[in-house]
Amino acid sequence: MKKLLLFFMSFFAYLGYGQISEGFEGATFPPSGWHVGDNGIGLTRSWTTTTATGLGWVHAGAKSAIINKENVTGIAEDWLVTPLVNVPVNGQLSFFARSIADGEQGSVYKVKISTTSQTDQTSFVDIVTPPYTELDIINAPFEQKIIPLTAYDETSVYIAFVMENDNGDAWIIDNVNVDEQCFAPTNVNSIPLSTSAELSWTFTGSTTQFEIEYGPAGFVQG
Repeated sequence: MKKLLLFFMSFFAYLGYGQISEGFEGATFPPSGWHVGDNGIGLTRSWTTTTATGLGWVHAGAKSAIINKENVTGIAEDWLVTPLVNVPVNGQLSFFARSIADGEQGSVYKVKISTTSQTDQTSFVDIVTPPYTELDIINAPFEQKIIPLTAYDETSVYIAFVMENDNGDAWIIDNVNVDEQCFAPTNVNSIPLSTSAELSWTFTGSTTQFEIEYGPAGFVQG
């Protein structure tokens, strides 16, 4: 039970198991421990960063990661791979993504995972594959993509962002995180008292600390 003055309230769970939190703001690219690779086709383009905030190509901060299209013979594959990451119980991958052009341009966007190697592309399997509605990429604005990693709970993995294209479209990503899924409290109840209230709720996740925001009814959640 918690006590506080009776106002309109909202709950937030504190998550203490952040494994990757990368916004590509560093002076060098790829970030420390990350890997950039390809399939040997279309070597004039590779993953890099963009600072084109005026074009809306940066979700937060001053930089995002981008792989641009190129006209090739065959299909170019460009890989951006995380360092080894330990997936927590009820883990998830989240990131913000967008393309540049309107409509379908032919690029294929994949998220792959390996439990054995960062550089051996044959060791990776698709987490999300076509017709992957979870990974539909639009021109603008950025959309947050959330991919459950529960099949890899408490496993060390490498995660790859792979674009396949022949003069298709770009892929821009930002704010990549691997952490624990945030489960909303249930059975939230309050008992009003003369100057305070008793609050109770049920929570099934591993979080043990909570933040409570409160204010007059209709307040904007921070």
